[in-house]
Amino acid sequence: MSALSTNAGGPKGLPALISGQILKLLGLALLDAFGLLLFYAFWYSGNIALALIIAAITIGMNVVIFVPRLYPLRWMSPGLALMILLVIYPLLYTVSTAFTN
Repeated sequence: MSALSTNAGGPKGLPALISGQILKLLGLALLDAFGLLLFYAFWYSGNIALALIIAAITIGMNVVIFVPRLYPLRWMSPGLALMILLVIYPLLYTVSTAFTN
């Protein structure tokens, strides 16, 4: 084997680990900024329940990313977050609206 064929496949070792950590933190910072923006927008518009759900989802995503034991949930957390926002919240909102009138 030549020296060129052993290094094929991209960066390995510490540089790849550091670049992966930086990308993970940048993505998480973007998610947190977007979550904070949505939280304040919903809170000040009077939709406090949706603001609290957005905050809970954002905090939950941070916990899933930073706790190594929860690694399998990293692949399920986007689907769970969308399920909460698109199925469970409207269902609870409809039930609560049905009993207000």
